[in-house]
Amino acid sequence: MDNSFSNVEPKLKIKPHFVCPECGKVFKNEDKYNEHVRKQLCIKKDKRTYCDICDMVFPTRKAYLKHLISPIHYMNLKKMEVEEFEMPNNDKAEADPYLDNNDRQKMKQSYGDGISICFKNNDLLDITFDEEPIQEEKEEPEQDTKQGFIVSDRQKKILVFLKKMEKLPDNDKKFLQSLSKLNLDDYNGLITAIISEESIEIRAKQKYIQALKVFKQLLEKKLEGGTQEYNSIKIIDIINLLVF
Repeated sequence: MDNSFSNVEPKLKIKPHFVCPECGKVFKNEDKYNEHVRKQLCIKKDKRTYCDICDMVFPTRKAYLKHLISPIHYMNLKKMEVEEFEMPNNDKAEADPYLDNNDRQKMKQSYGDGISICFKNNDLLDITFDEEPIQEEKEEPEQDTKQGFIVSDRQKKILVFLKKMEKLPDNDKKFLQSLSKLNLDDYNGLITAIISEESIEIRAKQKYIQALKVFKQLLEKKLEGGTQEYNSIKIIDIINLLVF
């Protein structure tokens, strides 16, 4: 009997695998591995240097943040497709972005002094319902001498509202819905106020500005369709104040 092949061990086919140098996750598919590494999916958002809008990777966080205010990023941001939203209407919507002391008292009765929202990435957002001190004398609105615009008291409340929402995934949609509650004066300089507010993170600012662009486009469609007013305000007056 011929035993010439009896000591030959069968060869096992070993499929190549790819290991992420950051998190150690193993991928069998090279394309999925490359996407995972390039988009830095295992890195916290506040540490990433990948721009998902421009599909670009930067060597440092500082270079990435500089890119966010660059003309290239702004042009790509303008090219983003605008989702269709149903135009909010005051007759049906009861949402109010402004909390007065009566609102805070009602929320305290239901939720206590505040609530905490925990996101999937373990980020924690604390929202308190502290009452605002009653001011006997009306303060003059703050003026930014560098930018040459005045932030009204109502716009300050809007900025506080946007700051509290900045980590919510649908903050732009919530902001869009709240725009139906604004007065004509609230739109005046609102874009500049949002861009200049240092406490709001850049990514949230971009989403809020995009929501304002959507709002303006919806108003322009209404105007083209023959509608002259929105919530008893002339549409053309609102459009003229929303300058990008």
